[in-house]
Order: sequence, then structure tokens, then C-alpha cells
Amino acid sequence: MTSIDVPITTKALGTLVDLGERATYVHLAHLVLHSRLMADRRTPVPGATVGAPAETPVEQIQTPLDWVLTVVCRDRLCRRMLVLCATHADAAWAAQLGVAQIAAALGVHRDTIRVHRRHLSEDKLVKIERVSVRYESGHFRRDTDRYVLQSGLLVMAQVHPVPLVGRNHNEDWAHSILACARWWAPPATPKGKEATRQAVRLLVQVLAEHGWPSDEVRRRIEITPYDDVHDHLSLLRSLLRDCMEPYVIAARDHVSGTPAGRVQCARCSSPFPSWSRAVPGQVCSDTEACAERAGDVPAHAALHLG
Repeated sequence: MTSIDVPITTKALGTLVDLGERATYVHLAHLVLHSRLMADRRTPVPGATVGAPAETPVEQIQTPLDWVLTVVCRDRLCRRMLVLCATHADAAWAAQLGVAQIAAALGVHRDTIRVHRRHLSEDKLVKIERVSVRYESGHFRRDTDRYVLQSGLLVMAQVHPVPLVGRNHNEDWAHSILACARWWAPPATPKGKEATRQAVRLLVQVLAEHGWPSDEVRRRIEITPYDDVHDHLSLLRSLLRDCMEPYVIAARDHVSGTPAGRVQCARCSSPFPSWSRAVPGQVCSDTEACAERAGDVPAHAALHLG
């Protein structure tokens, strides 16, 4: 038997197409299942063709599930996880699911789910957000994670040459964003001034170099601390910890062309705080204040009209 007659090994075949041996086994089985290869997993079926999938126009994508069907994933389980997230997604194209819940739905072990959700995160197809529940006592408890569907598309960074300090648009931009943080009030000392300079450089990096939208950065820093702030710069860095990587466009934003932003009250359109667990369609808990903002007349006030 000559070297030509020796079939190529699965490992060597995977090396040619930049796949691991296990992933190559999965793809070969898929081609056999769909009558593209013979049972020996090497011989093409006569007349069978493999073409590129047809692209779905953006205007035809209406739901998260429509979008998932256009996405190329690493393997079958990653796609099944995306389909599950899309099925449970809310109006912001995000689903809150636990690892045990996903494992039970897909019939696999929880460790397998952790591996494949890391694949989806690395491929910028989901953004995993931790969700915490705050009790009246002030203690927090971690809830199930929230999976935000991502498009995999990165925002082009706005790289500018480094000009003189305080004489460029980016630093003015950073100062305007920093002014939205009411808790930012470092002492008027050399140490406090240096903290402000470092904060501006940090915001320039987040906004201009990594491409994060102003509204998203402002949403993260517009908080009300429960205690007095002693180290302003450390608090700012902790709030922007997730912004140290390039911004990935969310799937919903890519399809609709408009950012999701904060969830707003369905009655008065007032945005809920960034730390709240509000969902689209929810209304304010203070019904009278909500009605006043919406311009409605409360029932008890209507009796005095006339």
C-alpha cells in the first residue's frame, strides 16, 4: 500500500482546518449525518455539495432566535446554549439562567456548561453579567447570571496621537463624564489633583481607545455609595473594571441599530437605576409620583376638579 492509499488521520485533518481532534470528529459525524460523506468519514458522497450558508438580511431578523440562526458557533453545544438563551431572552435580548438550569435543559453536566459558556464569552457572542440581590439588612447574595447576547463585532477604537495634557477633545469628554459622578469629590490637595488626572486618563482609555459608549460608562459611575468614599480612584477603577477590554456591540443593538440603554418605566418613561433588576414593561413602585411624571391625574385628585 502506498502513502497515497493511506487515509488521513482525524488529527491531521483537524490540523489542516485549525480544529482540535475532538471537534473534527464532531464535524465529520455531522457531514455523515447530512449525507455529505460516506460511512468511512473520508469519502465524499457523489454529487453532494457543501456551500456557504445563506446570509439573512438584517431587516428580516425580528427576534433573538432569528439572530441566533445566523450565528456561526464553535460546536453544536455552543449553538444549543445560544438557542436556549435566545428562547428565554427579554426585550433587552438577555436571559437570566443558572448553570444547573442550563445543564438540566441540555442534558449535560454543569462542568460542560461552564466550558462552553466560556467559549461563547471568548467568541464575544454572550456577555456574562453577575446579578446580586440586596436585602434590607444591606447584605448581598449572588443570583443566577445574566447572559446578554452579543454580536461578536468590536467597535473601532478612536486612536488619537497624545497631545498636550488638558488640550484635547478626549480629556474634555472624560471630564464631562466624570462630572456625572456626584460622589467624585477628592480633596483639593496634590494627591487629590493627581487622582483626578489619573481618572481622566482612565476614562480616555475606556472611551477613546476601547470604544465604550458614553451612556454605558455614565450608567456605571452614576451610583450612590452607601458609605463615605475615602479612595475615589479605587472606586472608579472598580466600577470600570469590565471596561478594560474593547467594547463589543450587543446583538440587539446591531440588529435594531439603536442601543438598549437603561430600562425605562412603561408609564412615565423614567429610567430605573443601573443597579435595579427592572425588566421591560415594569412601572415605578411609587404610583403617585409615576402618575405625576406621566401627566396623569390621580384618582383622589380628580374629585376636586370641576
